[in-house]
Formats: sequence, structure tokens, C-alpha cells
Amino acid sequence: MQVCECLVLIGGDIGNSVTKQEVTSAEIAVLRAIHGNDAVRSIVIKDQIKVDHDKERERLALIYKDEIVMNLFGKFGDLPETLEAARVESDMIVGDETKKSKTKKAAEAVEPTVQSSGE
Repeated sequence: MQVCECLVLIGGDIGNSVTKQEVTSAEIAVLRAIHGNDAVRSIVIKDQIKVDHDKERERLALIYKDEIVMNLFGKFGDLPETLEAARVESDMIVGDETKKSKTKKAAEAVEPTVQSSGE
């Protein structure tokens, strides 16, 4: 499941916002249901982790109320693993650090060394 950092406009109010860290893609879906689709923005994907869906569902229900989680995802089944699966518009996502780190490591591994000719 993707883990992100995001800005949440409480109740959709730009003057009342909070930055949340270590937010799963499923939690972003819950936050959007509570505060509005446009209220969760400036999303940066930080990591991809394995999550037990039942435990994540319980965690979300404790924080945001079981009724909200059940209405959004149903009582059983998988939660959205990605922002795309959570139907988050791409313009709300400002970065993906999981791609940068893989690209950077790959680029570092293939960069040739340059030798000077001594001139």
C-alpha cells in the first residue's frame, strides 16, 4: 500500500489545514470522504509497504469511526493499495519519491567514470 504525506484542508477550508505524514492510500480515501475530494492535496508518495487490510481497516475505524470506513469500503474486502485505486486525481499528487529513489539508484549504477586526458 502506498504511504504518503499530504495537506488536508479541514472541512475544505484553505485557512484551516494540517500536514499529515505516513498516511496510507486507504486513509487518503477516508480523508477525502470526510473533508471533500479537493481538500486532500499536495500528496507526495513516500513509500510502498505491505499492509494487512483487516488491521488497516480496524486502525481507520478507530480514528475515523467504523461507520465511515464501512460506508466507504464495505465490511470486508481489500482496501485501495494505490492512490489510483482510491480514485485520487493525478493533479492532487505532486511527487512520488518511490520512483525517484529507484531512478536515482539505477542512474548511479550506470554512470560511466570520466578520465581526464591530462591536458
